[in-house]
Amino acid sequence: MTKVERAALEDAEIRAAFYRTPAVMPDLLPPETGGQRAMGWAVVGRSTVEAVWTDSGSHGFRGCYASKGSISIYSTRMLALRGLRHEVELESARRLRAIDLMIAKETT
Repeated sequence: MTKVERAALEDAEIRAAFYRTPAVMPDLLPPETGGQRAMGWAVVGRSTVEAVWTDSGSHGFRGCYASKGSISIYSTRMLALRGLRHEVELESARRLRAIDLMIAKETT
């Protein structure tokens, strides 16, 4: 494959990434009673999906790390990745909208 063909293929793959993902909400609620833990997946930060646990008063990941407050989590990594993609789409759309507003302001 030539350099031009590789560039064309990469451009096509990037354009193919422009599609809308339906919103995916976490589907596992934290247990209501103490002593029980739900295991699943969560979006951590802005670009990571990690295995997590949650109980009635805290949640954590990476071994035993715990934070106060229970959270809703995804039952599968696939659902969490779809949720992450949707969040990134929304963040990107907000940035694009801000740029569009600046462009519109310059053209009027």
